[in-house]
Amino acid sequence: MKHVNNAVYMDWLEEALADASAPLASPTQQLRVGAHDIEYVRSALPGDEVEIVVRLAGAGTQPAQWLLEIGRGGELLLPIKSRRCGKMRREKPVRGWKQ
Repeated sequence: MKHVNNAVYMDWLEEALADASAPLASPTQQLRVGAHDIEYVRSALPGDEVEIVVRLAGAGTQPAQWLLEIGRGGELLLPIKSRRCGKMRREKPVRGWKQ
């Protein structure tokens, strides 16, 4: 059976992070993520209904970390840690950003 493409996981991840961080950002800023640590435990299959849980793990003087879990029917598919998260101005997207 064919699994969901990795690009689909990234789309889900970006959408979930944007939704979760929206109340924390101003209208002129958006979330910037330095790195994602993804562990592929099980594959999602086309047509699966998945649940994405997003938690803010740390913020303050250090860049924030977000913990995400993509699951299906109570089964963990992908635990993800998004690191070095911060705000960036919407008017000027950063291409090829590296820290």
